[in-house]
Amino acid sequence: MVLPLAIVTCINHLLIHVGKREEYMHVTAVGYSCVVFGWMTIIAQQQPDQQIQLIGFLHVPMSLAPFGSLIITSLIVPQASFIGHLSGIIVGYTISWEWFAMIDGRATFVLYALGALGVVYNLKQTNRLPRNYLSPTTTI
Repeated sequence: MVLPLAIVTCINHLLIHVGKREEYMHVTAVGYSCVVFGWMTIIAQQQPDQQIQLIGFLHVPMSLAPFGSLIITSLIVPQASFIGHLSGIIVGYTISWEWFAMIDGRATFVLYALGALGVVYNLKQTNRLPRNYLSPTTTI
């Protein structure tokens, strides 16, 4: 669940700062659907020769089913996070291709520590790190 949200954050950051799309400053990604899209992608990669029926009449190869579901979800629910669902698909591909097979407990700890340091650094840069944790109005 952490990796899709990290990808959403990176894509939104690029859209805001590189693409100059200010409307993405107020976009939030909440929910479990990115994980569902990730699982859908993993299952699709395990059964690439199968076909799935979307909307009752559209036959799609299983390998393209996550993208078909992404498009249909975006059309039916325009408020749904396209980037969030796409990030779930991306993470699903990386898991099914076993890109994370080499990560052990030590590497996981290092990645979490670097992530925590990144959060603290970002809070420090935005001057929102409270000096006194009992009084959240005091900032550094």
